[in-house]
Amino acid sequence: MFTGLDQHFLNTLILGGDGGIMACANFAPEVHLALWKAFQAKQFENALVEAEKLAKLSKVYDLASSFGSAIKLAMSPRDFSIKPILRPPYTIDGNEVKEEIRKLLKDVLG
Repeated sequence: MFTGLDQHFLNTLILGGDGGIMACANFAPEVHLALWKAFQAKQFENALVEAEKLAKLSKVYDLASSFGSAIKLAMSPRDFSIKPILRPPYTIDGNEVKEEIRKLLKDVLG
């Protein structure tokens, strides 16, 4: 069993799930990996810290006009090579949204 929701990664593991296929892993894979490793090592307090980060990072979807725009705009400041285009009818949000996403990433990831 997998989750597709970043904010449900830890509770999925706790309930016996196997992992997840989560969109925020495109721009913050280190958080997902840290949570997974902490859970496997039974370091549940550390896993909870990482889960809280994922819950905060999931707010990226509320900042952008579409799922695709949110992910691509979050990948950009992390230096992932992406093309800033989406298939119509979707478009990449502008600089204001990009800056809000950059601030979110900085607050959560440092």
